[in-house]
Amino acid sequence: MSGVAELLDGLNPVQRDAVTAPDGPVLVIAGAGSGKTRLLTHRVSYLIAERDVSPFEILAITFTNKAAGEMKERVAELVGPVARKMWVSTFHSACSRILRREIGLLGYRTSFSIYDESDAVRLTDYVRRDLNLDPKRFPPRRLHHSISALKNELVSAEEATAKALTPPEAKVAEVYTEYQRRLAEASAVDFDDLLLLVVRLFREHPDALARWRHRFKHVLVDEFQDTNGAQWEIVRLLGLEHRNVMVVGDSDQCLVAGTKITMADGSLAAIENVRPGDEVLSNYGSGDMRPARVTRVHEARSARGVRIRTRSGRDIESTVDHVHFAGFVVGQTERLYVSYLMYKRGVGFRIGITSTHSEGPKPKLGLANRCLGEHADAVWAVAVHSTESEARLNEAVLAAQYGLPTVPFVARPRPSASPFIGDQAMLDRLFTSIDTMARGHELLGAEGLSFEHPHFSAQARTVASGGVHRRKLSVVLCGDRRGRRTLHRISLFGNDDEGRATLEGLGLSVRPARKGSENWRFETANTDMARIAATVDLITSAMDVSVRYVARLAANRGATATANALPFMPAGSVRAGMVMVDGSGDFDVVESVELIDLEGPVYDIDIADTHNFVANGLVTHNSVYKFRGADHRNLMRFEEEFPESSVIVLDQNYRSTQTILDAANAVIANNAARRPKHLWTEQAGGELITRYHAEDEHDEAQFIVSEIDRLVDVEHIRYSDVAIFYRTNAQSRVVEESFVRSGIPYRIVGGTKFYDRREIKDALAYLRALSNPDDEVGWKRIVNVPKRGVGDTSVRKVEAYAQGANIVFRDALREAAVAGVTGRALGGIKDLMEVMVGLEESADALGVGGVIEAMLDQTGYLAELEVERSIEAQG
Repeated sequence: MSGVAELLDGLNPVQRDAVTAPDGPVLVIAGAGSGKTRLLTHRVSYLIAERDVSPFEILAITFTNKAAGEMKERVAELVGPVARKMWVSTFHSACSRILRREIGLLGYRTSFSIYDESDAVRLTDYVRRDLNLDPKRFPPRRLHHSISALKNELVSAEEATAKALTPPEAKVAEVYTEYQRRLAEASAVDFDDLLLLVVRLFREHPDALARWRHRFKHVLVDEFQDTNGAQWEIVRLLGLEHRNVMVVGDSDQCLVAGTKITMADGSLAAIENVRPGDEVLSNYGSGDMRPARVTRVHEARSARGVRIRTRSGRDIESTVDHVHFAGFVVGQTERLYVSYLMYKRGVGFRIGITSTHSEGPKPKLGLANRCLGEHADAVWAVAVHSTESEARLNEAVLAAQYGLPTVPFVARPRPSASPFIGDQAMLDRLFTSIDTMARGHELLGAEGLSFEHPHFSAQARTVASGGVHRRKLSVVLCGDRRGRRTLHRISLFGNDDEGRATLEGLGLSVRPARKGSENWRFETANTDMARIAATVDLITSAMDVSVRYVARLAANRGATATANALPFMPAGSVRAGMVMVDGSGDFDVVESVELIDLEGPVYDIDIADTHNFVANGLVTHNSVYKFRGADHRNLMRFEEEFPESSVIVLDQNYRSTQTILDAANAVIANNAARRPKHLWTEQAGGELITRYHAEDEHDEAQFIVSEIDRLVDVEHIRYSDVAIFYRTNAQSRVVEESFVRSGIPYRIVGGTKFYDRREIKDALAYLRALSNPDDEVGWKRIVNVPKRGVGDTSVRKVEAYAQGANIVFRDALREAAVAGVTGRALGGIKDLMEVMVGLEESADALGVGGVIEAMLDQTGYLAELEVERSIEAQG
């Protein structure tokens, strides 16, 4: 077999097209398990073996060090050990290497320090304290998060100051300015600076850019949809001349070609003919239809789609994951019947039926009513029926087909209820004896529904010291009208001290829900949906909440505000009987929804501020805005910057059996922050997923032990072939104790990350202080580690002296007596400086390892750990 044939052996036709694509820009649309890493490694190997490209002329970017290491190993298998010296790395690692060679052009030492997040937050707190900012209103972690977001979008401190419109924004800009000054003074950079400074280097020094363009004649980037503005600019600048750029990213949420977009003047234009700068008709909230500007237009490909038809005769066709605004609204349709799937955390799934809304003077939504009555967490409408008999039939069919119970989660002690349904203990026994989780997810997947997008969800249940609390974070697109401006609103209500304290700890303003009430509320509004999304990320990182996205678009016309708020709904989850909003702000009822095959391109347009437009007479979401620093629009930017790019779609999964694939897709599909894939595999079937519902952590650990014993004794599996995954490090202890009692050998992989361990950070701080005497954070960390009597008061005296004398912190330590430090603290500082001078003089002879050993010994660090006699210290 020839070299190229051997290289391409085992690839499917689409993968081969990507691997052998000619020089020039290539965009690969791929999902999880579709062979992305295989494709990239074979592309690198193909360029080396068949195109005579030097291994050192290739830059391959991944998003984790682990992925970079795996790619190097795979390439090494194909092209030999030279691969281990190639530039296969993360963005930050590649930028660090570039800056080590070039940063002198920007006025930094080549021995600059790199601050990790904890160091950067610590420096941010120093700045906050020196600027006398309230730590409750401006907590350091939140301040640093804001600075990081600005850097990711290439906004400098000067630009942030100029753009600040509110007092809080001005304070952030002030902190940002001083933070950057202190970094520069310490000849240090944070992780975001690694990217920002490379962009600055390339923009301000064309000769440096030319060197690196010549060096990297081929640039490959994985997970391109997760790149931010700075990362995109690096890729763009490196590839702009030779244009040999291959990026692999997610697919998009789009409408089919030919979809009629209502323009600002009332005319209709096919979506493929809309251009950036055009004005379209958009909903500013509550039926207020006005012009809005198109900022971007994007073309993509997709194989599967959904056709939605409304009562008025409107049709709209989109990809399955395109987000519409649709929901059940009381009074907008006749009373229909719904067969539903309901989920309760810790219990499982059940099947049932209800009506779309109840009858009577105060009708309620059936799904919401049933979910709340069952104390459940979420419910999905599987199908909508015109009669109760049809719904009952569908309920029976689904129950038989998927093996799901139809009895309630909560007992109904009514005279009409059977003794079984009225007995909570017996109901609990039923759900304990049946594994409904896998079956429920199977039903979701078969019906094109998403676990992440229920049709109704209750507030998240949080067990706190004061009891069980339920919280729902509401995000309302166009939810706040102030004159002709539209703002998007976010709100969270509660009644517990822990929730209030958590939000205040994040620097968020919490007020009483009503005057004199013990309940609290957090509310804010902003024109920028990206800032709303950042606030959602901040809150969800700190507390358990259910997040509900809705859009307030329908004209009031006597209806309540709640009735006007339609949820964000993926096209695949829209159901007959729901309503959507038309181009006049009125409701239109969905009559049918069907899956279709798509041929040809699909398109999306991004709308400034309002994030919606009118397509085929219906208001829909533009589905494109920033989450978590990444900018999905970079996929659009790539095709705009490289219009000649080839587009290749990978949709075959190789990693998993169909059983695993169906379950995974059912869980993550239609996630608002990450677009789902509709993958297929030739690996039909596969072992079933087993779920064990344990009584507590000890029962769980015992089940794991029993299962391992079975695997080893009956199936002759080796201990080393068994892996146990847990969510947090704290969960490992009970499992470890069970293994010790049972004599099962084990090894912990992971735990606290190596570079996150206190002693490792301390050792690195000593090394940074030696290599970069200007490193303020490093010197402040080691000045009293191990303890040598130098408290905060002494540190502040030295700090004040350094600022007054305009010298760096290390130089001020040398003059500690002049700074006013006395007693034991002064002696401790003198001891530290003597040790550091000795280490600096012997560094070349000892090497890094020798310096660390000498530091541990001469500073007394090792002796302090030995005296501590804890398990952590021994480790």
